[in-house]
Amino acid sequence: MRRNILHLLVIIFLASLLLLFPANCSKGVSLGIHISMYSLIPSILPFMILSNYIVYSNMSRYISKIIHPVFSKIFHTSENGSYVVFMGFLCGFPLGSKILFDLLKKRKISASEANSLFKYINNPSPSFIICYMSSFYFENFQSKLILLLMMYAPSLIIGIFNFHSADNSFQSSAVSQVFSFTKVLDESIFQALQTLVKLSGYIIVFCIFSTLFSTLANVPSVFKILVACCLEMTSGIFKLAHANLSFLTRLYLSCVFSILGGVCVIFQINSVIRNSELNIFTFIKYKILAVEIFTIIFILYYSGALLRML
Repeated sequence: MRRNILHLLVIIFLASLLLLFPANCSKGVSLGIHISMYSLIPSILPFMILSNYIVYSNMSRYISKIIHPVFSKIFHTSENGSYVVFMGFLCGFPLGSKILFDLLKKRKISASEANSLFKYINNPSPSFIICYMSSFYFENFQSKLILLLMMYAPSLIIGIFNFHSADNSFQSSAVSQVFSFTKVLDESIFQALQTLVKLSGYIIVFCIFSTLFSTLANVPSVFKILVACCLEMTSGIFKLAHANLSFLTRLYLSCVFSILGGVCVIFQINSVIRNSELNIFTFIKYKILAVEIFTIIFILYYSGALLRML
């Protein structure tokens, strides 16, 4: 009964927004579609199809065997756990969670290790940091690469000190049926597009909320930008990069919101891990820890510039 009342209130609220602010809602939808078309799809669709193909063709076990000797010493992972860490850092969120969920569902990784990996495999992708976020602040590739290492350092530290027992017995507990090249590719593309439609939907919804909030009167522009970053990081970071704030303030906040991902990313990740042993509050808890570690690294690296600002 309570759930039905909640759904009714949500419907009334959303319908009211659409009727009272149609132009702003339309603007939010356009922004969400633009982000999906020119940011989300180019950056993660190829990785989605590739990761799905690797899993469905059962090639993940071969990749796992190659990287496992190194990753097992660093992150104390099983063979399939090594593959999850590798793809999580390479593809960025929410693909890390999607790959982890797929292997957990196929019984190729234990629930205890999956929960352990879930603490640090969700990060912004290297392409997002280097090609999008850092492009607002740096022109040379070396500075962008240093920033990438600084932003990945917290998750690496959490992973290194996140001791757990790796159970390699799961690597052969369930052998996937091998299908033809065409069938595997068809399934990989279908699953990628299905997930992408869901993720794009969340981006559009939160872009609508962000656009509506930005039109409020008597609200400081900086606060509007911070709320936009909290809701949907891609459009929010663009606004933050052009805000009337100091260079280091804009850079630090952009990094922080990229690490956190925003409410939209939380919903995206929750959508791909639904009905599993993974808990979205674990993601939130360790993202806050990652921000705390990054803050220390940022202060140490830019200590000279920060002292000159005081």
